[in-house]
Amino acid sequence: MHPQIEDLDITIYTKACDVPEMVWVNIASPDNYLMQPNYLTLIEQLHSDQLKFYYAVARLDKAIVGFSYFQENTFLGTNLIPYFPSTSEGSFLRRMSAYVLSIFKPIIASIKAPMLNAGNIFMTGEAGCFCLNRMDKEAKFELQMACIKKICFEYPHIKAILHADFYETDFDAAKVFREEKFRTIAVEADNIMNIPAEWQSFDDYLLALSSKYRVRAKKILSQSTEVVAKEMDAAHIKEHAQKIAFLYNQVTNKVDFKLASLHDQFFEEQKKMEPERYHFVGYFLHDKLIGFTSLYELQNSLEAHYFGIDYSVLRELHLYQRMLYDVVALTIKKQKAQIHFGRTAPEVKTTIGAQVKPMFGYLKYLNPVINYIMEFFTSRLQPREYILRSPFK
Repeated sequence: MHPQIEDLDITIYTKACDVPEMVWVNIASPDNYLMQPNYLTLIEQLHSDQLKFYYAVARLDKAIVGFSYFQENTFLGTNLIPYFPSTSEGSFLRRMSAYVLSIFKPIIASIKAPMLNAGNIFMTGEAGCFCLNRMDKEAKFELQMACIKKICFEYPHIKAILHADFYETDFDAAKVFREEKFRTIAVEADNIMNIPAEWQSFDDYLLALSSKYRVRAKKILSQSTEVVAKEMDAAHIKEHAQKIAFLYNQVTNKVDFKLASLHDQFFEEQKKMEPERYHFVGYFLHDKLIGFTSLYELQNSLEAHYFGIDYSVLRELHLYQRMLYDVVALTIKKQKAQIHFGRTAPEVKTTIGAQVKPMFGYLKYLNPVINYIMEFFTSRLQPREYILRSPFK
């Protein structure tokens, strides 16, 4: 452990408004909108029924040197039940092994534990740990671990800890989590697309595609010409609130593990707060809302937040691919260098031009016996396999 970590004085706050202003100005940086008090306060206000919030401020010799953000939700053991092996299939030894493991099924199913999550549940890769001076990654993760320990000490009702936002390149630096008996878990990869500076229009993007994918893109755009994309303001979002909630749930209900759900009013309130930086694009077929994209325009990138889709017209209109092409077009128009597409659907996103960035996570149940048992199940949680594409010349 780096010697300075042991000397840190860590204060825990439960509201963004109580965090010292210096954290937002000098630690998290005003350029990082997704870690600014207005945005985090909105999440607090709308999701207090699902989540609790912790802001850990680290000081060294009374000077603020680091900050880490956490959300608490409820971990349900029933999520792991589908991963129990079958007691009726396979060889005799396999079935006997499955039978022995099934003894623990009631224990696992009964788990309903407050769980501390590092970073923001609603955004991929936003692990929420920052330092005043550029520490090496190992020291940064040690700082985050010190904050976790302080929160668990002050709030002993917390029974589990999850950090699901490590990139594959973080493995060696994150050794402090393995030293603290966290279990490594597989999580879905992040999908990121870089936008070359020479692309000045969507036509430049199309020209960069290989012939096969350029023909495919034009066909998809042609077959979705009846679909009209409109930037929606807060009043328009409110008018369509019920349908937006339906479309949002259509997508999130297909997610294997959902830690929390956005409040129905989030999109409207976020648009009110950031009318220029936050883009909410509705997709209409004969004046009927059939989908939406929500996007953050950050300093150098466009951050894909959530998509909503009417699956009854998905295939016929190639709606999802159309949305992804529109995100590319908007990013080029805004002269941003990168699109952060987040997790899920890597096969489709790579056909657009995204690159897969493998990720992993760490999970720990604070009861050592249950933590040991859960290793069997967490080691078997694997993202779905996809065929990844390379669309450029």
